[in-house]
Amino acid sequence: MRANRLMSVALSFTVLLLSASALDWPAASVAMVGEFGSPNLRVPIPGLVLRGADPSIRAAAPGEISFIRRPSDSRTRLPSAFGTVLVAEGGDGIANVYAYLPEIKDPGALRLSAGALVATRGPAGLLDRDGFLFSLYDRKSSRWINPRLFLPHLADGKAPVIRHLSLDGKDHSWVMGEQKSIPQGSYSLAIEVAELADSGSEVIPVPPHFLRILINGEQLVELHAEVASVVEGKLSFFSTLVGNAAVYDGSGRLTLASRLFPRGKTVIELLARDFAGNERSLGWTFTVE
Repeated sequence: MRANRLMSVALSFTVLLLSASALDWPAASVAMVGEFGSPNLRVPIPGLVLRGADPSIRAAAPGEISFIRRPSDSRTRLPSAFGTVLVAEGGDGIANVYAYLPEIKDPGALRLSAGALVATRGPAGLLDRDGFLFSLYDRKSSRWINPRLFLPHLADGKAPVIRHLSLDGKDHSWVMGEQKSIPQGSYSLAIEVAELADSGSEVIPVPPHFLRILINGEQLVELHAEVASVVEGKLSFFSTLVGNAAVYDGSGRLTLASRLFPRGKTVIELLARDFAGNERSLGWTFTVE
């Protein structure tokens, strides 16, 4: 059953990769100011927050405009939390979503060509940084897709930062590195991974592109943070842990399913990898009593 489920997911995702068109960055000399899943006002964003060298925001791919919502469209006259939102259908059920845009004029045509001007960047919506949102939405599966799967590679030599691993029980949380022993019981794994900002000093919470956890040398779970559903303000990623997705919240916390930790010596190894292939791994040894 597990093998069939994994094969089905892998096959459907491969088809998606092959059918989707390659994208161009929707801004010149783009800077990544928010990765897929990075928090905005403690809510994870299902897309990329970008800023270009100039304020022009351009279509990443050709598409037919299916939706525009401007802040002035609100009947309540309250500002839109997402600024102006523009959606263009890219084919194969994939929608290109641009948000946190300032007020824009009528584009004058229903279809955008690749590179066409979408908007000029400016303050818009409740975004906690200077930039705009670009994301992909798969209408067939009702899931958000990390656009970096289809965008040109960005050079990055900074490895992810593993900030925290804890075993969370019903009444207590045990932080790895601070405990030599814990009671036997069932615990969920809570992980915090971050990336270094361009300044090299600030750490930004973000779900890792790839995560692997081993317990006593045996693989517990692998996770690819590439496709996500939004459930109650959190991102839900598929993982290989049976019967459970990995849930990522706006505080930067990734939570995996509960499992029983039996008595004896236990070694947990964690590897995190970003989109550029940079890796970092850590291990913890403790006794379950």
